[in-house]
Amino acid sequence: MLKDQNRHPYLLLWIFAILFPLSSLSKLEGDGWTINLHDTYYVISQKEILILHSVYLLLLGGMYWLMRKRKLINGLSIFHVLASFIIPVFLMLLNRSKGEPSTHEVYFKLYLNAFALLIWLLAQIGFIINLLLGFRKNAIRKENT
Repeated sequence: MLKDQNRHPYLLLWIFAILFPLSSLSKLEGDGWTINLHDTYYVISQKEILILHSVYLLLLGGMYWLMRKRKLINGLSIFHVLASFIIPVFLMLLNRSKGEPSTHEVYFKLYLNAFALLIWLLAQIGFIINLLLGFRKNAIRKENT
């Protein structure tokens, strides 16, 4: 499947964009995310997170589809595609509530969340670099012909 993903990463992204909302119908839903800003609580349910993530994957798949004629770096594409759907799933599974966690568990989860988000952010930066290099390679190829 990864060999096809080198040529068609948009197919893999679109497949997972369809699977994420379907997984929200299962009984595996968690509490979602609770964000406290000053005196206001924002609660985002797991279903909303999955739907937003599937829209994000659809947009990424569309961008890869638009770039299908350009020569992208395979390693960056694989890293970006895998990080785009594995890191959010990891974060959702990591942050499921299982009672009252100890202080050590809270800090451990905090560090894992920060590390996972850093990897995800590096993947997005790599995607932008990959797109720019794809445009540059295409411009150089047109100049040579």
